[in-house]
Amino acid sequence: MPITTRARRTRRGGGHGQGHVNVTPLIDIVMVLIIFYLMVGSLISSDYAEVALPMSTQGKPAAAADVYTINVMADGPPTPPGMEAPASRRTRLVIGGAETDIAGLARDLRARLARDPALVVQLRAGRDLPYRAVEPVVKAASRAGATNLRLITEQVR
Repeated sequence: MPITTRARRTRRGGGHGQGHVNVTPLIDIVMVLIIFYLMVGSLISSDYAEVALPMSTQGKPAAAADVYTINVMADGPPTPPGMEAPASRRTRLVIGGAETDIAGLARDLRARLARDPALVVQLRAGRDLPYRAVEPVVKAASRAGATNLRLITEQVR
C-alpha cells in the first residue's frame, strides 16, 4: 500500500507546527547588537579627527591599549601632494573631539599621566604639515612627562 502525503507528514512529526522556529527573540538580539556596535563606533571615531596621515612602508599596527590621541591639523584646504603647507597656516590641536591649545594639552596630558604613567601617546599629524608645526606638540608632550610617544602613519598598500 503506497504511503500518502498525509501519512508522511504524520510520521515525521505530525505536521502540527513543531518545525517552526520563533525568530522574534533572535531579531531582538541582533537589533541590540547593531545599536551597541553603532554606539561603540561613534565613541572610537571621536578620538580620531580627519587627518591625512603620512604614508609609511615601515612599522606595524600597534596593539590596542589605553592611548591618548593628539590630532594636529592645519586650517584651510589640504595642500597638494609633494608641496609643503604655507608657514602662515594656523594649526589646530584636537583631543577627544575637542579643540585645545598647547597649554591645555600639557595640563590634560599631565593629569592623565599622573593616573597612568605607562600611557601611550599617539600623535596624528597631517602629512602636509611641516615639522615646525608638529615640534611644539612633541615638546609639550615630553615636558608633561610622556615617555611613550608614537607618530601615527598610514601603511602603504
